[in-house]
Amino acid sequence: MQTQTARPVRQRESYNSWLEQEGIPIHDVFAVEDVKKVELGPWRRLGGLGAYVRLTGAEDQTGMYIAEIPPRGALEPEAHMFEANCYVVSGRGATEFWREGEPKRLMEWQQDSLFALPLSVHHRFINLADEPARYVAVTNAPLVINLYLNTEFVYGERFAFRDRYASESDYFSADTRTAALPYGEIIYENNFIPDFKRVKVDLPPEGASRGEGYARRYLRMGGTRMLTFAAEYPPGTYTTAHWHEGGVHIYIAAGKGFTLMWPPEAGQRPYESGHGDMVKRIDFQEGTVYSPPSGWWHQHFNPSNAPVRYIPTGSGLPKTRADGRAWVYTSVKEGGHQLDYDLEDPHIQVLFEEAKRAAGFAG
Repeated sequence: MQTQTARPVRQRESYNSWLEQEGIPIHDVFAVEDVKKVELGPWRRLGGLGAYVRLTGAEDQTGMYIAEIPPRGALEPEAHMFEANCYVVSGRGATEFWREGEPKRLMEWQQDSLFALPLSVHHRFINLADEPARYVAVTNAPLVINLYLNTEFVYGERFAFRDRYASESDYFSADTRTAALPYGEIIYENNFIPDFKRVKVDLPPEGASRGEGYARRYLRMGGTRMLTFAAEYPPGTYTTAHWHEGGVHIYIAAGKGFTLMWPPEAGQRPYESGHGDMVKRIDFQEGTVYSPPSGWWHQHFNPSNAPVRYIPTGSGLPKTRADGRAWVYTSVKEGGHQLDYDLEDPHIQVLFEEAKRAAGFAG
């Protein structure tokens, strides 16, 4: 009789179990009030300090971490198979990028710089100043790690994605590179933005807007499949309500205001239908991050005297119509996911007027 040999038990790593192994603080929250004030801890693998943030609305489609580089110090090098968009919260420094056997490229950054980490390329963060430098990274690590269940494979140089990065000398150039979407909207194809607050934004074409005065510029950084764009709305205005899938991190780069969110079961007019208690309010300022859960209506308000500028970053590209416009910018009257001003709850305008008076709006 043949004896069967027991198969060895293989440890499979999910995104959540990987976070626990990292040994740094993990913050499970609905929103982060200010990334500059988030508690960090010593990061043995990467060096410096760090923390993971699991936002409720991220739904393990996207993840976020905060890293801090000590003065005149550097983090350990790494390479990984997931995409990451990095925003510098404070400080000044540089990042080295290289593949084995290819030239190293050095990119210098400062506060408010935005860039993508090329897929499966070694990189090392360096602090060039006498004060700590802190950056925020939004990634699709949850999707990638949960797909392979093996971080030994996910981390390291596994394949040269030369369609994304070919060690070009001008890969991180600040010179503007643009392209046009099918319906005419302009998109940046730069892989490095020295100062996000100075990115030019445009009024979207008709039928692709988010409301009065709203302007944006899509950012196709590093050939990434993650959706990223610069968005801004002027003082005394607010966006139309809309919904989309979860996993979109919204980082406030400038300005103050608030966002209202409510689940689909509260209806399009939650206050009028008696579900006002289901509406969640997020007051934001520079450094706030939050993520609307899947299907939740949400609406951004600027009752102040200065523009609000923010960066939405999601796990994928939006579903589009035949003409190339996204359904999330299409009115519910046409089967889309956007609630026009004339359809919104009347109490929304009451709340906004109260907020403007409280903020001393001078418009």
